[in-house]
Amino acid sequence: MEYGFLIQTCDLPADIDSLPAQEKTQLVAQRMAESAELLQKSVRSFDEGGWAVVSHNVIQMDGSLILSFLIKRERKSVEDLLDDVREAVRH
Repeated sequence: MEYGFLIQTCDLPADIDSLPAQEKTQLVAQRMAESAELLQKSVRSFDEGGWAVVSHNVIQMDGSLILSFLIKRERKSVEDLLDDVREAVRH
């Protein structure tokens, strides 16, 4: 297996700490849902794709939401790696 990390950030309103808990929760959930779309694209395209999310972490810091995702995929075989090298040499 190969492992990697994807990190995404999204801005939060400056007054988020003054919002009622329910509004704050809804806002954070909305930002995370928006990030999910970007995550799907990133997982498909990052380093030739094939990745799956294993776990995640969410941190609120300095007016931003920081989302980190641990990703994994099957390691390429030696033959696949050699094919990549051959392809790169041809170009």
